[in-house]
Amino acid sequence: MNVEGCRNCGYSLIELIITIVISSVVISAIIMSFYPAAKGMGFTKTARDATILAEDVMNEILSKGFVDTNWPTLFGPEEGVSNRAKFNDVDDYNGMTSRPPRTIEGVVLTNFNSLSVSVAVENVSVSNFNAVVPQPAGSTGFKRIRVVVSGQGVGITNIAVVSEYD
Repeated sequence: MNVEGCRNCGYSLIELIITIVISSVVISAIIMSFYPAAKGMGFTKTARDATILAEDVMNEILSKGFVDTNWPTLFGPEEGVSNRAKFNDVDDYNGMTSRPPRTIEGVVLTNFNSLSVSVAVENVSVSNFNAVVPQPAGSTGFKRIRVVVSGQGVGITNIAVVSEYD
């Protein structure tokens, strides 16, 4: 091949620059299409963590007795944040809030730092579990327990009704 024939071989600098610009735009568009999916994975992890925590707190409460020893709680909510091991019935959890969440012994759950827990325990009507019976009107025999775990745009509510006959 002669030298003059090679002048027309290959690409010019302008063609290479145009190719690089078009490739950059296409690659940026592809990368940006994955951003919502990556963001959604973070939300899903937070929702999963909140659900696990709500179930764990509810199971802890349900493991206690129904006995209505005192209304409101025997131990105040602040004591409940640091150590719930003294709680002996479901009413003791009424008004409990915790941020960050803690174990029953009061140890901070570092994996759940971004979440907060609150608990409400209310006497409910025998015929309608949505109708709250104010205290000290007496026990109706049924209590509704509501555990709410929230944080980072997630709110999980776990509700259970317990009976003194359980």
